[in-house]
Amino acid sequence: MVENKSILFIMEIIHLELLYILDKLIDCIEGDWFVGDGALLGIVRNGDLIEHDDDIDLYLLPGSKINYEKLEKVGLKSDHYYLNEKIYNPDGEIVIKDPWKEYCGIVKLMNKGLNRADILKLASQSYKTQKKEIIHTYPNIDIFYLYESDGKYTVSSWEDYVIFEKNEVETLVKYELYDIPIFIPSFAENILERQYGIDWIIPNKDFKYY
Repeated sequence: MVENKSILFIMEIIHLELLYILDKLIDCIEGDWFVGDGALLGIVRNGDLIEHDDDIDLYLLPGSKINYEKLEKVGLKSDHYYLNEKIYNPDGEIVIKDPWKEYCGIVKLMNKGLNRADILKLASQSYKTQKKEIIHTYPNIDIFYLYESDGKYTVSSWEDYVIFEKNEVETLVKYELYDIPIFIPSFAENILERQYGIDWIIPNKDFKYY
């Protein structure tokens, strides 16, 4: 019980830091954007961040961008990672991660259907030239830039990695998350069912999202 309380206390601190970064970041975004993935799941399901979620994913629609001058003025920094950009508070702590494991995770994500041996083989061929150093601090907000392709939105140059149908995110709804104005897709339930399954409304601590 004591251990569980300690974990919850740590997560409360992490959530407060995420909200601090989010509040400052919003004024630096020019254009349309919305909250997605785990943060969207928590907001739609119970109006809050998921208890053990330690990041917030924001998706920027085509033409939207971050004003880096403003970002610097509010004390935040950015780190261009693999499929996304990390926005972080430089006063935080750098999280220690295994760069090889991180890279294998990206390779797995971009090559669905491969077994573990094939993923490791594929990753080893490009790891030395494609790996990225971890300079961002923890926790951070992930920024994904969306690109349109045949009525669908993809991330970066991987056109086969479809995230959203265009009509799912054409209309955005304003929502207040602890007095912070954010946007979520009007068809959030459709998106969540595709990402987390038909029983997405039921919390599942063992769920693994790839």
